[in-house]
Amino acid sequence: MTGSAIPSGAVPRSPLRVGEGARGRGVFALQAFAADADLEECPVILIPAREVGPGVLAHYLFWWDDAEGGRYALPTGHGLLFNYDPEPNTTFRVEPERLAIVFRTLRPIAAGEELLIDYAYDAEHLALLGQPAWYRASGGTT
Repeated sequence: MTGSAIPSGAVPRSPLRVGEGARGRGVFALQAFAADADLEECPVILIPAREVGPGVLAHYLFWWDDAEGGRYALPTGHGLLFNYDPEPNTTFRVEPERLAIVFRTLRPIAAGEELLIDYAYDAEHLALLGQPAWYRASGGTT
């Protein structure tokens, strides 16, 4: 079976970009967004909690649910690279029926602004993840 090339310009350009900022690599807006605007829906890979421990990968996981002893989600797309801030400008919601996380603005966002979230971890999950670098850099606040 042979594939065909995707014509140039056929893939829509994302309104988000990955770049370097004050917090390291993160997600930035390429355009202005209104408050309560959906930014991206990111499919996820579910990982049983029993298979998660301290380490680099754990820093990119989102708590998903309590099924099967608990599960984390590893988002795809830009969802993997949103940086943490205790006063975020972006939030997220899980969409279990679509196995996705949707990222949404909390307030108006200017073009070029970094998009920041609060991972909403409790003490139990932070202990399991080994207090990731973003948590330590925040001074230990969630």
